[in-house]
Amino acid sequence: MNFKKRILLYITLLVTNLSFAKNNSDSAIVVVSFVVNKEGQKEKIKVHDIVCTNCTTNFKDRIKEDAVNIIKNSPNYLPQKKKQKFLQPVKFRIESN
Repeated sequence: MNFKKRILLYITLLVTNLSFAKNNSDSAIVVVSFVVNKEGQKEKIKVHDIVCTNCTTNFKDRIKEDAVNIIKNSPNYLPQKKKQKFLQPVKFRIESN
């Protein structure tokens, strides 16, 4: 399995196992920015933007934290010739219990 498929599978498995209650939106997108260094390791991971209509502040804080953890715990990227910045959207499907 190539690198891109491994990353997508990893994120898909994590995100599809999350469910949240009592939100009026059926999805949320958190865009995470990070830098990949010469060794392929991720650094400077932070939330760049979030799109979540009708979400509470507490809920947004939780999915921001979850999105950062998903990127932080994902497999290393391919080594780069120089540090390179990436933006990765992480989509959450929200389900009511």
